[in-house]
Amino acid sequence: MIEGVLDTTVLVGMLRRQEKALAWLRQMPEGSRGSVLVISVFELLRGCHRMSEQRSLERQLSEFRVLPVSEPISELALRR
Repeated sequence: MIEGVLDTTVLVGMLRRQEKALAWLRQMPEGSRGSVLVISVFELLRGCHRMSEQRSLERQLSEFRVLPVSEPISELALRR
């Protein structure tokens, strides 16, 4: 079950363990799986300075479905 598309700001907050982002993620229903746009994955990977950071990021993002950027997906992201 996909509940919504997480934007880069929420993902950065999650990675930095910021309480506001973590609280928002905890509100997702049990068993739900958030999605991220491929552009957000690119932005986060671009910010990695070492291979170890990239591997850690890839592990953390593996729990999300990665969506391509398309008009219907963009409309879904705008509604959230």
